[in-house]
Amino acid sequence: MKRTTQLALAALVAAAAAGTFGFWFITNRRKLLDANRRKEKILKRKLRRKKETVVCVDSRSKWDDGVEAELLSELKRIPVLGLDCEWVSSAGVRRPVALLQLATQTGFCALIRLSKLDSVPDGLVDVLRDRTILKFGVGILDDAKLLLADYGLETRGCVDLRNVAARSRAHRPRIRAELRDGNGLGLKGLSRLILGKDVDKDSSVRCGDWEADSLSPVQIEYAANDALVAVDIFTELNLENLANKKHNKLTTTMAQLETLEAIFTYTAKAACQGILDSKYKASSEANSPRNVSRKQQPVPCGETSVKKLTGYSVRQNPLYHNCQLQAPDGQLLCTCDLKKAEWYIQKGLGVKVNDEPLVVRLTFEPSGRPQSDRNYYLHFKENVCVVCGYGESYIRKNVVPHEYRKYFPAVMKSHRSHDVLLMCVRCHHRSGIHDSIERQRLADRCSAPVGSEETSVKRNRQIVRVQSAAKALLNRTAKIPEPRLAALRKVVKDYCNVRELNDELLGAVLELDPNETNDDFVPHGKKVVEFVARNEGLIRFEREWRQHFIDTMKPRFLPECWSVDHSHRELEEYENRLKNSL
Repeated sequence: MKRTTQLALAALVAAAAAGTFGFWFITNRRKLLDANRRKEKILKRKLRRKKETVVCVDSRSKWDDGVEAELLSELKRIPVLGLDCEWVSSAGVRRPVALLQLATQTGFCALIRLSKLDSVPDGLVDVLRDRTILKFGVGILDDAKLLLADYGLETRGCVDLRNVAARSRAHRPRIRAELRDGNGLGLKGLSRLILGKDVDKDSSVRCGDWEADSLSPVQIEYAANDALVAVDIFTELNLENLANKKHNKLTTTMAQLETLEAIFTYTAKAACQGILDSKYKASSEANSPRNVSRKQQPVPCGETSVKKLTGYSVRQNPLYHNCQLQAPDGQLLCTCDLKKAEWYIQKGLGVKVNDEPLVVRLTFEPSGRPQSDRNYYLHFKENVCVVCGYGESYIRKNVVPHEYRKYFPAVMKSHRSHDVLLMCVRCHHRSGIHDSIERQRLADRCSAPVGSEETSVKRNRQIVRVQSAAKALLNRTAKIPEPRLAALRKVVKDYCNVRELNDELLGAVLELDPNETNDDFVPHGKKVVEFVARNEGLIRFEREWRQHFIDTMKPRFLPECWSVDHSHRELEEYENRLKNSL
């Protein structure tokens, strides 16, 4: 009995303690959540833009006299910019970017007339290059490419607003509906969806003279509005993102951040994780944060997500094993990878001489030997980025793009490892941008359009028309007038050569493949190679691509004996022998 009383008393004390703790926890939790909700309301009230200040910069002195200082002061508070570009096209040919618009989150907008400046200010170069300053726009990577092509300005930290909007739970259904209805998601469409207001996109202003001696008030308003609306859209999305997060998950974070600007910046960077410097993908599901794996997170020097920037995967294993192949007398023939060295051993064509590094001595006389020590294939090669020296993860870079190399004659495709180099993610991305600009120049020079509507597969219009009629008949409703139904039936009957239709036949029509091989299609790469082969020659073409890589990327860690003229003397001799034999 005494034991039972003691247990009951202990249980009563424990229940009282638990109740006291529960009351304390609930009370304090409610206070904390209420404080966070008040902080969010203040955040929205304070950070939504209430005014705008537009400054037109048409000289270096104007930039130096306060514009740079004001811009940097705003970015120090909240490192977020709206970015857009304007240019002039004449007879279908684009001229260099004439105007660069930059707008801060608080409404300060600088219209920088690049066409009027003697040189680009260093402060502007630093702002554009700084990846911690987030830059927002629609199709912003295209603007970044133009700035790089026209002025050599590297723009980092770019975020396409469509990628951010696709992650928004509140707006995702409407975005899907817009895409399903065939409506594009431009700045005007996003402004209507997110901000609830229309943006004036008058084509007469957009296609106006942005290189004029002075911009009209209408041009200034139009240009400033593009950048300001871009940053307003992100501000709204970011504030909604903050409001939709569970309060208990924000408790620790918001308690650690002292200012409203710090909270906004923290959530902004979190919202852009995995989509920084990435092209827009129409699939909102592909842009969902939960589908961004840890492997896609930034890495040093190559700070950008690989799968968002390229179709390649990061290479963790070394490309260069630096194994050695020797002639029977011990002369070094070349360095090679582990797989090739082991193949000689397995086939009984060589014997292992050393383990570290692996050295294989051939048991037969090779068909040729190196004529000089200055041979690219004799030297040790570091597994590092050839541009910056980063060595943790890298991607193979084809100095001469594969889309051209694959159409080279066989003699120029052998021993092509000379033009396969290692680069980190970031440098590989930068190099790809330079290559895309060079491809466009080749497209213009060789009449070989890039990304034209013509493809290797074309649609049979007759089958498409018949399938459209069959689909309408299968899904017919009372809304389709009888004359229209009769016309649709005739289309299908004539194609199938039948007198009567049934659902089974209509279903069979829908199963037809409307795609046909386009025999007239010639890929861009093949057109370019054929044009170059008829004119200046492929040796020069190969040399130009190598020199293009040197000039644009300025690599500091190239393998020893790497050269823009690699193998060209032998190829020229081969070419001369071929001509003499004809």
